[in-house]
Amino acid sequence: LKFSEWRPIGVCDHGRANQRSARMFSKRDFEKICSPGVDRKNWENIPQIRMLVESYAMEVARFSHLTKDMKKPGIVGIKLVGAVLGHEETPELNLESKDGKVQLFQVEYEETAKPRAEGRFGWVKYLLYALLGIAALLALIPLLNLDFQSSQSTSKRGTGHKCSNRSKTKPYLQTLKGLRRDLMSDLKGLPEWSRLQSLSRLCAEAASGIQEQEIVFLRCLLNAREDTQKLGSKKIPGILRMEGCADSLCGENLQHLQPYCRRL
Repeated sequence: LKFSEWRPIGVCDHGRANQRSARMFSKRDFEKICSPGVDRKNWENIPQIRMLVESYAMEVARFSHLTKDMKKPGIVGIKLVGAVLGHEETPELNLESKDGKVQLFQVEYEETAKPRAEGRFGWVKYLLYALLGIAALLALIPLLNLDFQSSQSTSKRGTGHKCSNRSKTKPYLQTLKGLRRDLMSDLKGLPEWSRLQSLSRLCAEAASGIQEQEIVFLRCLLNAREDTQKLGSKKIPGILRMEGCADSLCGENLQHLQPYCRRL
C-alpha cells in the first residue's frame, strides 16, 4: 500500500498479517502523534513522541503471542508499515485504511531476561572458582610486594563512573552531559570517526528536562556500544564510564527508562 501521508494509528507486533496483535492510539495520543512538525523522518528524534510509541509497544508486549514465552520482552526496533485491517466497520481512527493512508508502528521484540544458573547446584562451581581466585590473589600479594591499600586504590580506578545524586538536578544533568561530551572526544580519536557521524548527531542531541536527558544519555550509550562493536573497536573509556553511570541509573527502576535499561 502507498502510505506517503503521515497517518500512524497505533502499534502492532511483527507477527503474520492475520495473527498480529495491535493497540490503537487513544484520540488524545493520536492527536499528539499527528501534531504539526511530526513526520516519518523525525519522530524518533522527538523524545515525547518516542516515549509515547514505546509505552504502547510495551502494552502490546503484554498480550502478543510473540512475547508469551518471554520473561522480559525488550524492544529491538520500530518501523512504520502500511495498515491492512480486515474490519467490516473500521475503527474511528482507521476510517481511511481502505485508501492506504494509514500506518502502524511495527515493533520487533527480544528476550532480555538473563538465563538462569545451570543445574540445581550450579552455584557450587562458581563458589569453587571464587575460592581459587582468592587463593591465587593472596599468593600473589607478597610476591609482588603490594599492600592492601594500593590494591584497593587500583580497584577503585577500574570502577565505572557513578552518576551524581538524581535529586540534585543541576549537578546530575551536568554529569550526564559531561559523560556524553567525553565519549564524543574519545570517538573523534578513532580512525573510523568519519563513519560515526549519525552517532555523533545522536549523542549531541539537545534535550530539555531530566527525563529527556536520561533517555538521550542511554540511547547515546546503546548506539555507541553497538556501532563501535560493529567496527571491531576495543572498549573505549568513554563507554565504560557511561556504563557505570547507566548501571546506577537503571538501578532506580524508573518507568520511562525500562525499554533502554533492558538492553544494557
